[in-house]
Amino acid sequence: MPGALTANLRSAVEALAEASASTALDRLDGATLLTERAELTGWKAAATISAGGSCRLLECGNGKEGKKDTKEWIAVNLARTDDWRSLDAWLDAAGPWEWPQVALAVAQKPAAWLLERAALLGMAVAAVAASEDTRPQWTVPAPSSRVGRPRVLDLSSLWAGPLAARLLCLAGAQVTKIESSGRPDGARLGDPRFYRLLNEGKAEVSLDLGSPEGRSELLRLIGQSDIVIESSRPRAMKQLGIDVEELVAARPGLSWISITGYGRSGKDGARVAFGDDAGAAAGLADLMGKLNDSVPLFCGDAIADPLTGTCAALAAQTAWARGGGLVELSLSTTTAAMLG
Repeated sequence: MPGALTANLRSAVEALAEASASTALDRLDGATLLTERAELTGWKAAATISAGGSCRLLECGNGKEGKKDTKEWIAVNLARTDDWRSLDAWLDAAGPWEWPQVALAVAQKPAAWLLERAALLGMAVAAVAASEDTRPQWTVPAPSSRVGRPRVLDLSSLWAGPLAARLLCLAGAQVTKIESSGRPDGARLGDPRFYRLLNEGKAEVSLDLGSPEGRSELLRLIGQSDIVIESSRPRAMKQLGIDVEELVAARPGLSWISITGYGRSGKDGARVAFGDDAGAAAGLADLMGKLNDSVPLFCGDAIADPLTGTCAALAAQTAWARGGGLVELSLSTTTAAMLG
């Protein structure tokens, strides 16, 4: 594990503890956040196979600009049943598919072609980026004149967002977790102990977000909140009738924390990402390969999730202390910064 990751993560937790004056966070070693799920499940990354097993680092058919002496790698995350169903369309070939067949098909296609088609199909596929020296400039927020416990609405799912809300809960915030009754948090399908760990201390509300009544209740709860955390692609919020930028502009003091794979806008705004492939896109797999004089390698368990979740908690506390606003964090850029 690169030392910068653990050092910067500890710095983020210490900054959050200072900003919130939380003694509970004083007792938390930030580095443990990187391994919480692996310690419960026993998962370990194995070279080019992620700890959870759903993501692989695969070599593509052509090097950059057609040069045979250069190798391009991609991270392919098939975490959902729909991802396996999309393989025929993605690889322009017929299954049945298992990982060896996927690797063989990828090895016959250029990276650019694979990445473009994956984006169109909503698959979590990323180029293994070269690692760069990106040094974050951490600052500790000044103590806030605001008093009391911020009210946090957790609209997120899986790992990064729920972790951010959990850390805010430890920091003294009042946190309510919202789930769609038609599409509950996918983390419920994983280890139940880890789900409880991420969500302990939160009030839980289930809403039918497919109904006008459910969406109206969601807007009411947002109107009562100081901080909102969500990890959806922008179009998902708009499908609920929420324009985040307009809402934040109309609600002075509201802090909206948006966690995405690659940002809210531009050609990457609609791309899907999970922790392992986003870490590869940030340069971590490339760095691990260089450190071990080998091909790209995975590091940790869905590493971009705990890194981004911790930074999102600090961002939320800081935004609330400074009067609100929209704060965007992406899994890929946050991980790249934490490697500095």
